Amino acid sequence: MPILSVQNTLGVSKGPFSWYGFRLIKGQTETLVTEIGSDPATIANKPVSSTSRIYPAVVDAAGNVLYKLGGTTGNDLTKKRGTTKAADLSGVDGEVMTVFEPFYYRYDVWSDETNTYEDWKFSLYQLPGYTRFPRFFMGIYPAYYDSGNDILRSISNVTPETNKTRSWYRGKAANIGSGWCITPYYYYNVIWHLLVAERLNLNSQEDISTGATNAGGGDWDDYNGYYPVWTADGGAASDYGAGTITATPGDPNTADVRVGEIPVTVDSWGTGSLTLNTQMAVIWHMRDVLGHIWEWQDGLNIHNSSAEGSRAFQAKDPANFADDTETGYNLVGNLAENDGYASKLVEGQMLPVDISGGSSEHIGDYFYTYYDNNADSGWRVARVGGHLYHGSLAGLSSLHVYYDSSFVHPHIGARLCKIFD
Repeated sequence: MPILSVQNTLGVSKGPFSWYGFRLIKGQTETLVTEIGSDPATIANKPVSSTSRIYPAVVDAAGNVLYKLGGTTGNDLTKKRGTTKAADLSGVDGEVMTVFEPFYYRYDVWSDETNTYEDWKFSLYQLPGYTRFPRFFMGIYPAYYDSGNDILRSISNVTPETNKTRSWYRGKAANIGSGWCITPYYYYNVIWHLLVAERLNLNSQEDISTGATNAGGGDWDDYNGYYPVWTADGGAASDYGAGTITATPGDPNTADVRVGEIPVTVDSWGTGSLTLNTQMAVIWHMRDVLGHIWEWQDGLNIHNSSAEGSRAFQAKDPANFADDTETGYNLVGNLAENDGYASKLVEGQMLPVDISGGSSEHIGDYFYTYYDNNADSGWRVARVGGHLYHGSLAGLSSLHVYYDSSFVHPHIGARLCKIFD
């Protein structure tokens, strides 16, 4: 499929009229998308995802940024931004989060005589037809449970909490205060499209990292029964692990990576005689975003019925997040009714409607549904990312809507977030 030329609709920068984004052809097999925008400077600088708009920080329970992280490289989480002063990632100062400053977005679906296209556009300004994306925090680390305070945390050098229901994580996040939640699908969906606008590639494994996905299932079970293998930062073995975990660099929090991967080696793997060479995928400083363990998505409920298909319902307000209901939710579309690699998505969503793709086509991510097992199976819950032995089946948009809301497993966790009004 030929790649379309860059769109330049205004020719020069127009300040508050500037925007940038990407265009895809619905159903395309190509993983790359086309860059579009108002002017060359905005297209090149991508201001919505600049380091001044998306950055790591330590924040308090009220949502105040106590200090930014990054050191002199902008990526060293162990230092305060622009300095050599040590940061505290242990939770004493607060939660370690990626901050998304507010922006605006819109998407359009349109057709010519040959194809149907979907355009995503992002701007710092509220242009006509654009929706505001509020300030948003997302945990740099997979969520940890602080039992003493009965809350979820995003902190370094702890074992991520797994083997709990989605509603359990929801409640522990909400215990922190207003707006705290686990990853809301609506926000994840917009951020995923923003990442595509920056990277111009739908396939996260192809473009960013294969993530922690290359272990054997039996070896992982032998190692620790499918629990997390390393701590949230990747610097040591988890509470369930054994052997030695070696990351490159030795303290992965110092890695000069904003988007990319951090190599990880696990000695005495599986039966105790193997070595696992893998990596942690990183996007906007957030560690382990694909592979290793699945992460629950909240505010997305799936209902299966032979009469109406597999319908996806979305809620934006954490106050409405609940399992097994469409109350406070809006119908966003019908999903594919079989497992497979996504080849076409619901308009404006990262939800597969067609699964005739492959591991190196379109988004290259796999979709799991229970609909083909039981079309009248009722309510299902959602998780993303894949786990340690999923290989090419994993990815940022790999979606699993197979299980009901009571399901738990050692390889499913969550990520702490905060939404602002």
